[in-house]
Amino acid sequence: MAKKTVCPISRADFSAKAKPVTIKINDEEIAVPVKIFSTGSLGWYLNRKIEIDVGGVKVPVQVGLNLTIVGSKELPQDAPPAHAAPAAGHETHAAPAHGEHAAHTGHAHAAHGAEHKGESHKGATHGEGS
Repeated sequence: MAKKTVCPISRADFSAKAKPVTIKINDEEIAVPVKIFSTGSLGWYLNRKIEIDVGGVKVPVQVGLNLTIVGSKELPQDAPPAHAAPAAGHETHAAPAHGEHAAHTGHAHAAHGAEHKGESHKGATHGEGS
């Protein structure tokens, strides 16, 4: 079995230091932006339309380019900050308790056994008998 390639850069270093890659198609230079793919891989990605001259006729073509760093998908994910403070001027509010939401918004919950968004509440106590 082939040996897996180990990625030589960390996610943090890639995010901090990676720059767009320039490619050239005919006489047009195109910057390919840095990308962190939804799969977790790191690299560069381009998807756009350009024109190429074919015997004096400009034809539209779709360019699709993925440059993926081999082994980057297996890199550990960066740890989220332990506790991020809210940005200046932005307060965080705790969600209201079950009964407080109805009182605050004026919305009451459906009675026991009634349909709520297509789901039955049979057997639910909503605080009674607890």
